[in-house]
Amino acid sequence: MRLVRQAAASAGHRLDALSSPDPESDLRTVFSWSYEQLTRTEARVFNVLGARGSITTDAAACLANINTEQASRALSGLARAHLIAEDAPGRFRFNRLIGAYAAEKARPARRTYPVTRSSGKADRRALPTPFVGPRTSRGR
Repeated sequence: MRLVRQAAASAGHRLDALSSPDPESDLRTVFSWSYEQLTRTEARVFNVLGARGSITTDAAACLANINTEQASRALSGLARAHLIAEDAPGRFRFNRLIGAYAAEKARPARRTYPVTRSSGKADRRALPTPFVGPRTSRGR
């Protein structure tokens, strides 16, 4: 797994090297144009594939929590959009740069916490507690 993360980081650096202040030539922007045209299911499959490199239809269905027929249609749509390629029947792969873009899309947003002046450390208590639901005297 460590090697997968290192490969994704390396590819991410390649995306950085190919970035541009001009939105029409920035690689992430160009990839986003294709991504924005995907259906919800295709985008979901694209996101769960992340930095995996290659995947089967059955594995994509399992990871995206959809049935095999939906996964097959989604993977075919991704192939028509030139975001993945079918190497063999039922086996798909990303180009390394598109795979790096997919890994970035799949990465959850990092949570940041306010830093206290006294300790210089993040103070998680400074954030509001998320609403879980009504509480009763019985603890339900």
